[in-house]
Amino acid sequence: MNTMKRLSLAISLTIVLAGTVFACPDPGELNAPPCTSTLLVTDDPADQSATIADEVATITIETVISTLEGMLTVF
Repeated sequence: MNTMKRLSLAISLTIVLAGTVFACPDPGELNAPPCTSTLLVTDDPADQSATIADEVATITIETVISTLEGMLTVF
């Protein structure tokens, strides 16, 4: 049983890492539109850190949920 767990873990890690390798575009390729000339600039560092903290929390939660869903599909 321990061997099956290790095998399934190795396969799932291989699939996850292979997916990230094949999902990346060619180096130097940009899929985003160019930036607008009028950017919203704020000088308040407290606003920027709050926004960055919110984005980090959102990305972390999405990553954890995605990883759990990927692991649960194996079993």
